[in-house]
Amino acid sequence: MKFMFLLVNVTSIDSDFHAKFADDSFLNLEHCQTREKLSKFILASQDDETGGCFDRPGNISDPFHTLLGMAGLSLLNIYNENIIREVNPVLFMPEYVIQKLEIKMQLL
Repeated sequence: MKFMFLLVNVTSIDSDFHAKFADDSFLNLEHCQTREKLSKFILASQDDETGGCFDRPGNISDPFHTLLGMAGLSLLNIYNENIIREVNPVLFMPEYVIQKLEIKMQLL
């Protein structure tokens, strides 16, 4: 879960140029404070007419944000495997595809 918040959080620089973590009010991320709230935000970003997800409710859906939304729901582990399959967070692909294709990770 900390990984998801790390993806969402940013750092801000104060007047003395010391890095500090921005708070939720600065980022307007009150909807991301719990797994349930974050999953509701992702689900609210679905386009009911054409399918897919967008970056925030009311915008146009696109493949990039659809992939991010599905991966986010998988990483949040809210739903069981029958609804949303596990996504590998490094390769950004479904884990079953990686195993089926026998893709091996390489460390550099």
